[in-house]
Amino acid sequence: VSKVFKKTSTSMETIIFHIHGGGFVSQSSFVHQMYVRKWANTIGVPVFSVDYRKAPVYPYPNGLDDCYQTYMWLLYYLEQIFSNFFVIYRRDTKEDHLTGDSAGGNLVAALTCLLIKQGLRVPDGIVLTYPALNLNYNNYTPSLLSSLDEPILPHTYLKIACSLTFKMKAEAELDPFLSPIRSSDEILNKFPPTRIFVGNADPFHDDCCRLAERLAELNKDVKLTVYDTFPHGFLQFDNPPKGHKYCATAIDEVRDALGELIKMK
Repeated sequence: VSKVFKKTSTSMETIIFHIHGGGFVSQSSFVHQMYVRKWANTIGVPVFSVDYRKAPVYPYPNGLDDCYQTYMWLLYYLEQIFSNFFVIYRRDTKEDHLTGDSAGGNLVAALTCLLIKQGLRVPDGIVLTYPALNLNYNNYTPSLLSSLDEPILPHTYLKIACSLTFKMKAEAELDPFLSPIRSSDEILNKFPPTRIFVGNADPFHDDCCRLAERLAELNKDVKLTVYDTFPHGFLQFDNPPKGHKYCATAIDEVRDALGELIKMK
């Protein structure tokens, strides 16, 4: 281990907790390293990414429980494990920031709601990139029409992923930890500063706008960035399709949002 981790002056006063996407049924933290590594290197803050259990073998709420357990581990055990390798500052100055895309964005929002409901330490800021905020696939909204010709999130995949993630349709309509857009104003009123990124060709566009609007109505610190013609999954467009050459710029702008939140405290 000593050959891998050399004791440095790197501070874990601030960390970023990343939750990857994949429709709750696929992908891993490794698949998302192409941009997460860039963020860690350019922001200069350690990024911890969790490989949570996935459906259909482990349906909801297993994935959310894994993210919750990881978050609590980072809060209470990180210093004990890594104190031999990094300079650790006092806990009262510690900052935690959550970020996730697609299904990971859903889990970030749901985890934030869960922490608020339980009266636990809420992250200092969250960044949601094209989050899946409403898993009730029978609830129509105009942006869902984009899934009819969406290359990353087609309609069939969306329905299959939802059906494998939870057993009962009523769950997605009523459970705010499954569909965070259903969270009460009482919960949303305790949200930390929030940054949301989505393309206007993304099936999740409308719900991203709705969440931003609800937070704004509660006078919360929220910013919504909408990219023209961008489809779902643009953070992973290392070689973007024709007409989306600015996806690399979006990766930098999401990184800058994380940097902004870190500097706020």
